[in-house]
Amino acid sequence: MTDTQNTGTLSLVTLAQTLDVGDVLSVVTSRAETRLHADLEAAKRSLAEAEKTAKSLAEAATKKYAAECRAAADAVATKLRPSVESVGGKVVVCKKDHWQGQRRERNDDGLLTQHVSVVASQGGYNREATFVASATPSEALLALEASVEAAERDVADRQAEALRVRKRLANVPLLERKARARLAEAKLSESKDGQAVLDALTSEFEADFLALPSN
Repeated sequence: MTDTQNTGTLSLVTLAQTLDVGDVLSVVTSRAETRLHADLEAAKRSLAEAEKTAKSLAEAATKKYAAECRAAADAVATKLRPSVESVGGKVVVCKKDHWQGQRRERNDDGLLTQHVSVVASQGGYNREATFVASATPSEALLALEASVEAAERDVADRQAEALRVRKRLANVPLLERKARARLAEAKLSESKDGQAVLDALTSEFEADFLALPSN
């Protein structure tokens, strides 16, 4: 063995002799934290992708919903307009409320709806009658709705996974303290004096713990 090899071996032996169990435990804890941080970043990236997909599908479904509602209203307006306008009236397709569009609401029969108003002037006053145009949602819209629901479930699953990793990461210090406590307990238990100290401290701690205020 060369001098260089001997020097390296001796250095490793010297280094090992300077490490105690606590040092080793710190290394293991650090590795676990590093792995969990990597898992958390991966979970966050996965969640962001799922949220992006869900948002894109929801926007497509909302756009399709609005177009089909408008088409139903336009069809009714087209039928009304000739006769209404011939007597001086006006047909207006009413704008849907923003929240209705975002929620893609349907009526109790599952139909798409949009209001159409007929406005006529009489005696200097405007009189208005409102009709409700309705239509069955297309297969394409129903398929989009199903995709949105599936994407939202996927987002929920990935949120839960990210939360699980966060909880595991938050518990690493607790696990390290437990491991250090077990090591200390094992060391104290090796002698009668150590066991006596451990028993005394445990008894005092339990008494102090029970005396803690509950509110």
